[in-house]
Amino acid sequence: MVVTSNGHVFSRNKEDGKLIIGRQAYPYDKGFTNGIGIYRQWTNVLGVSVPMEFEFSAFVPKVGGHTSAELVRAYTYRCSVTNIQPAIIRDLPLPLPPEKVLVTDRRFVKNGTAYVNYITTNGWLASDDDELNMAVTLAPKISPEAEAIRDLGLKPQHYKPKKYFIWALLVLPLLALLVKGLSEKRNKTAKQNNKTKQNNKTKNEN
Repeated sequence: MVVTSNGHVFSRNKEDGKLIIGRQAYPYDKGFTNGIGIYRQWTNVLGVSVPMEFEFSAFVPKVGGHTSAELVRAYTYRCSVTNIQPAIIRDLPLPLPPEKVLVTDRRFVKNGTAYVNYITTNGWLASDDDELNMAVTLAPKISPEAEAIRDLGLKPQHYKPKKYFIWALLVLPLLALLVKGLSEKRNKTAKQNNKTKQNNKTKNEN
C-alpha cells in the first residue's frame, strides 16, 4: 500500500483563525510518497484473508532535497499477529455503563449545534428524547469549524468588531460624562468671572 501526498500543506492563521492552504517547497510541491505499507504471510480466517505480519512507514520531505524521491523516514510501525480468535462485533455505538456518564453528542451538527453535553444513566438517548431535545435547545449554536478554532485558542476575524463595539459601549459613556463635567466647570467659571466683573464695575461706579 502506497500513500501519496499531493504537495499541499494546511495551517491556521493565528490572527483570525482562517484555514491556510499552501504547497510544499520545490521539489515536493507536485507530490511525494507519504507512506508505504507492507503486508506479508497472509492466512485465511473464517473466509477472510489476514496478514500475519505488516509494517507501515511514514515519510516527510528532506531539507534541501533535489528530487521528490529524497525523503526522510519519520517513523515505522511493525506488527506480528500471534493469536487469532473470532468474536462477535458488538453494536455501534458501544453500550454505556449502567451509571452516570457524561456524553458529548454530535448528532445535531446539521442543526447548527456542533456538540451537546449531557449526563445520562440509561444508555444512549434517542434523537427524539425530550431530555435530549431540551439539551439541544440550550446548547451553544456553534459550527465544528468555530469549535476547532476555539479549541486551538484562536479568535475568528468576526470577533474583533464585536470586541471593539463592547469597548466603545464602555468608553463612550465615560467620555460623555467627562465632556459634561468640563462643560459645567467651564460654565461655572464663566459665571464667576462675569459676577466678578459686575462687582468690580459696581465698585468703580461708587
